[in-house]
Amino acid sequence: MKGNRNWKRMAAVLCAMGMMAGGVLSGCGSSQEAQSETAEVAESLQNDATEQMVAEETQSDGTEQDELAPVESDLYVEKIEGLSEDFIFGVDVSSYIAERESGVTYYDFEGNALDDQGFFDFLAENGINYVRVRVWNNPYDASGNGYGGGDCDIEKAVQIGQWATEAGMKVSVDFHYSDFWADPAKQQAPRAWEELSVSEKAAELESYTTECLNTLLDAGVDVGIVQVGNETNGKFCGESDWEAMCELFAAGSSAIRSVSEECGHEIQVALHFTNPEEAGRYADYA
Repeated sequence: MKGNRNWKRMAAVLCAMGMMAGGVLSGCGSSQEAQSETAEVAESLQNDATEQMVAEETQSDGTEQDELAPVESDLYVEKIEGLSEDFIFGVDVSSYIAERESGVTYYDFEGNALDDQGFFDFLAENGINYVRVRVWNNPYDASGNGYGGGDCDIEKAVQIGQWATEAGMKVSVDFHYSDFWADPAKQQAPRAWEELSVSEKAAELESYTTECLNTLLDAGVDVGIVQVGNETNGKFCGESDWEAMCELFAAGSSAIRSVSEECGHEIQVALHFTNPEEAGRYADYA
């Protein structure tokens, strides 16, 4: 694309795909059916946008257009009135650094390219008050190659958290307690914890959580929420017995509360499960 042509359409597609892929403080998807539907919609959006962009890039005589005329859209989201001032408007930006390193550029509504701080300022200016970052223990192989998905280690969480804090937003930290994605289909413990007993694993989890939170807070990140696990339906950190899982949940929660008290910084503790729309889903969890 040259100049500002087509940036609005591509920005809309990237935002739609990003929201569906990353979720809005809601996890990375729970069921295969839901993930399949998301993939199909994202692919359709991308294909439609690409075809339309190619068609509009060239006039009927084969020459390039100098400017792209505005395009009418029937997309509209009604504002919900009466929301409280502390209502969370959030977005998951865990892959932001990886996207930037791969050459992605973000623009404002006038087509101006945004630098890193400008991007987070832009989110805040448009009503976002929380960003979420996922954290994986060690998302690299023995040669130091990242597994992908943003290579979301604690260092990236710190950098993203600093940009978000500077923009006036709070940060929700999503500890997966795994070296890569954790969801209902896979809840593998980090490689370094695989051979540990439940009690040993709980001790490591508490220590790791404490260390990471202190790193974030010492760097000036405004941590508001911490998730103890991601989509922990029936399994967590390699454990499927609920007594074992609860021991690990308690260890993470204890670390968060201790750091919060010691630093005088209020942090909410969150446990994370999927599919709240299904009746009876959480009836036995408590």
